[in-house]
Amino acid sequence: MDTLNKDCLSQIFLNLDFTERVRLEHVCRMFHYVLQQQSTFSDTVILDISQFLINTSTDYYQQRHFVKDSLSFLPTVVGVITRCGSYVEQLSFGQRWLRISQPIIDCIANNCNRLSVVDFGAVILDADLSPILDRMAPQLQEFSLEETSWVNIEYAEKVKRIHFCDQLMNFNKSRTIKCLCHNTLWQITRVQEYFKYMKRLRKLNLRSAMFRLTKLNDLPTTLEYLEIGGAHSFPSEVLVQFLENHEQLEQLHASPVPVLDQDIISAISSMKNLRHLSLGHSYNTNLQFNELCNLTKLENLHLNEIVVVLEQEHKMILPFQNIHGLNDTSLRVILSRVQNIEQISLINCKNILDYTALGCCVQLHSLEIRNTMQLANEDIYELCTYGNLKRLILSNCFNFSSRGVNIALMRCQLKEVCAIMAIYLLPLRPKSR
Repeated sequence: MDTLNKDCLSQIFLNLDFTERVRLEHVCRMFHYVLQQQSTFSDTVILDISQFLINTSTDYYQQRHFVKDSLSFLPTVVGVITRCGSYVEQLSFGQRWLRISQPIIDCIANNCNRLSVVDFGAVILDADLSPILDRMAPQLQEFSLEETSWVNIEYAEKVKRIHFCDQLMNFNKSRTIKCLCHNTLWQITRVQEYFKYMKRLRKLNLRSAMFRLTKLNDLPTTLEYLEIGGAHSFPSEVLVQFLENHEQLEQLHASPVPVLDQDIISAISSMKNLRHLSLGHSYNTNLQFNELCNLTKLENLHLNEIVVVLEQEHKMILPFQNIHGLNDTSLRVILSRVQNIEQISLINCKNILDYTALGCCVQLHSLEIRNTMQLANEDIYELCTYGNLKRLILSNCFNFSSRGVNIALMRCQLKEVCAIMAIYLLPLRPKSR
């Protein structure tokens, strides 16, 4: 052992698991000295903190009773980050609803200077993110606050609805409460202030954002992916301006959509590079979706509960029915123009009375349709003749029978099939031939 120098030991340790290296620190002074060098952990480029935590039914990580941190959580996280932080480029907390405090954020900001991907999705933030964003915003390429929760958000939202300065005057005898309210509100809304500094950002996930996205247009024009489904409602003009100035956007996910009107649909339709579009839960009954046929590069289309209604106008005693929004005519116009589409998902689109337009999709690989009485076996015959379908998901399509599924199985090399029709359940996963 004495013949091995420190460089040799370091290379040997690189072949061991991260936790094994930490355990070896207690073997001898030589091991401890070598393993304290950050170069010994230079292979840790992608870091998921949740992999180093123990999960039990009585103490879900550090969140027992959701209030008190466990004694081991903070030292564990800090210990991991201080050892390998200088080499980490992608950081995640595993979307396990871990409660992240300020010391952890500060430790990340001080040690992780190469970060390009940061995922705070599904965590409970009890901290201010500005130490990280101050240093990392210009170099971030992917940033996620998906379903992120904030401590004391209910009280912060209450503060937003009153005159903040006047309200603080009533808390002169309670400085702790005053500071807590101000900091929580500031932590949430301050995130948008860094959008203009994220010059290299390609992917941004703000699903269920707990603040109004009023500064989307500050994001770089090179953005390729945006998720805003379930975010708080904001003025439609903000989204229209964003779409007009971000022509390189390839994926737009907005289900449930925070805001949707005809101007937004027109702006979406003008995005020539859009490949993936997801819209859902719109209850505006006067929307026209025909313009989406201009999305010639569209590959994935997901529409969920795009609600439309039938309106009657009486002229010369004869009833005149005018269908607004997404119907079978709109669907045919869209699919006849979008030749490269590979995935379609139609959920609760009750005004589509005819699905034969699916026959226009020569390249379609995945089809998902749920909750309709209008889909019939004949509607997918022409689609199946192309033989490209790999995935077929049907749920509550009451006029579709097992005969239609058998036709799809015979004509296409399906890898995944799940058809739920009335009382029949046909979950199939045939092997590709």
